[in-house]
Parts: sequence; C-alpha cells; structure tokens
Amino acid sequence: MARQENASYEGQGQRTPVDIKNLLIRVDELERKLDEVNNNLTSKGIVDPQSAQANINTDWVSSGSVYYRITNGICFVDFDLTLKTITILNTLIVSGLPTAKIMAHSKLQGWEDNTISVPCYVFENNMLANPGPAGHYVGSFSYAVR
Repeated sequence: MARQENASYEGQGQRTPVDIKNLLIRVDELERKLDEVNNNLTSKGIVDPQSAQANINTDWVSSGSVYYRITNGICFVDFDLTLKTITILNTLIVSGLPTAKIMAHSKLQGWEDNTISVPCYVFENNMLANPGPAGHYVGSFSYAVR
C-alpha cells in the first residue's frame, strides 16, 4: 500500500507514447545541420593543412633545406641550413615561404656551436638574415600567414 501512495515519480511502470515519425524528422534535421557546420569550416578559418619545401639561396647558403606546414593560418617552419658568412643587411637566404601577415622576427641558432647566431626575419614570403658567421644552423619558428 505504501508503495502505491509514493508511486508519483515519473517513469515507474508508465509508458510515454513516442511519435516515431516526428523523432525521425528531428534526427534528419539534426544530421543536416551537423553536416552543414562540418562542411563549412573554411568560413571559420579552419582549412586543410598544406606542406611544402621552400627555396634556399645558394649565394649565401652552402646546403640545407627548409620545410613548412600551414595549419589554420599559422606557418610552422623547420630549417637545417649551412650558411656562408653573411656580411650585408637584409640578405635573402630563403624564398618561397607562405606570405606573412606581419613581419616575423627570429634568430638562427648554431647547431654544433650554440654560441653563434644570426638575426633573421620573414618579410612577405622571404626569409632574410642580417650579418653573422658561417655555420650550421638548425631550428624552427612559426608566424601568421595571410
């Protein structure tokens, strides 16, 4: 008897009718909206990543490579360069990078000899360096792209 008096909370032995047709329509509508959101990510700035190799200027670079990957508006650059002695300001050492949204400054740090470094920056789609010693430079940096 006490059980019947306290049987007022929902779901205890009661069935609620379900409108299957309306439920399926709502599920279809939800799937359509989800597809619309997932297929329109580029308007939100989310795009497929891109990777490539940039060009080194052999006038100032003895050997090496520069690879980059763009992910959602950020360019990640990885480099391994053996530079000749740079004696002039704004020396082009790498071209063919993605165009920078703003100028990005960095520093090339010596690999075997970490006491040497060369100031550098990305302007438009080029990596330029200022005077510094010859040596093996390895590292990475990132910057915003247009």
